[in-house]
Amino acid sequence: VRRPQRSGRVRPTGARGAMPLVAAYAPVTSDDATEEQPINPKVLPAPGFVVKTFSMVDSQKWFLNCCAHDIVDRPLANGSQEQVDDEYLDSWCLSNVQVPLHVCSKRTTVDHAGEASIAIDVVFNPALTKRATAAKAKNATAFQEHMRTLALSHTEKEYGVRLDRKAGRVIRAQYKGGRGDGSLPIPIPELVAMEREQMLRAMGGQGQSAAPGGRGGAAAPAKKLVQEYDSFEDAEKAAAARKSSAAAAAAARSKSGGIGESAGRPVIKAGFLNKAGGKLYPTGSSEGTPAKDAGDPLGWMPEKLRSRVQMVDGNMSEEEQQRMMRVHAGLEENPKKQALREEREAKAAVREDERIMWAQVQAALPSPEELERITKDTDPEDFLNELRSVSENMTRLDAGFPAAAAAATA
Repeated sequence: VRRPQRSGRVRPTGARGAMPLVAAYAPVTSDDATEEQPINPKVLPAPGFVVKTFSMVDSQKWFLNCCAHDIVDRPLANGSQEQVDDEYLDSWCLSNVQVPLHVCSKRTTVDHAGEASIAIDVVFNPALTKRATAAKAKNATAFQEHMRTLALSHTEKEYGVRLDRKAGRVIRAQYKGGRGDGSLPIPIPELVAMEREQMLRAMGGQGQSAAPGGRGGAAAPAKKLVQEYDSFEDAEKAAAARKSSAAAAAAARSKSGGIGESAGRPVIKAGFLNKAGGKLYPTGSSEGTPAKDAGDPLGWMPEKLRSRVQMVDGNMSEEEQQRMMRVHAGLEENPKKQALREEREAKAAVREDERIMWAQVQAALPSPEELERITKDTDPEDFLNELRSVSENMTRLDAGFPAAAAAATA
């Protein structure tokens, strides 16, 4: 590429009449080495803040430039997938949203000590970097932390590296590894490729040209952003349409108070209570009914877990407190455990008494041979008469017992 002459014309190179294609950020070969070709500002990201970290494999230093460009969409709400407005970001930061971003090609640079380092641009929507770098914004730290985490994780996924997330911190610089003294941003390669393709189309050229500075220094196909466009004008139109759509949505929400309509349709249809769909509360409403564990300070806890919790009563006497301390130290048995143990021992004693009694009954009963002998030697009529006599005697005893008790009392 030759430098323009005084006449203002550019001397053609190569084929006759063919205009030279100038790289978007390639320096011009001239006597004055400080001059560079003009760069279209529309392909430059806006500086934001820098995250410095290290590789977990070779301890090489990495600079992640969290910068901004309108080509990246605003955060999207998880439910509606609509872009959130400034009011939402100011109130809720980046909670419950999906954050679009773009990881650019990595490049080799040097740090302030002259050591080789890696620099990479992670592009966000300008609405995020604006809030993350605002001097007096109350949510600036929250935005920086969330964007730092996203930049680290997506860089690891993009390049298959392990970065030290604990050591990754935000430094005072706004941009690293750029043009000039390193603080001037590098054009986004995908936007440069789109601009070059547009130039080729305007000149009637064929094919596509990859952006310089690609990975490994070789031409590479353009990476996908959040959305791809055929030309830079299409990208600008889409960005303007997104802004107008977000402004219209914010105006509609403010007009309706934030509820009542969704996508131009009412959320609650008129007359829905009059439909024959059954009662809303067939068994009545439980609103205002005291809960099962109302008044219990541990009522919020599951019942099984609550039964194992031992609360210390602040109104206990000193002796009771000392006993609880001895129990906790293992010097004395827990009263609850002691009661359970005594209950188990009492039940075991009852079972042992029953066993002994039945053993005595079985020992008192005659053997089968003895029963057979008694059956042969006993007359059935005599046996029945003896049973009647015993029954009558027991009846007399039962009838005379209250009278004898009364006489003894008198």
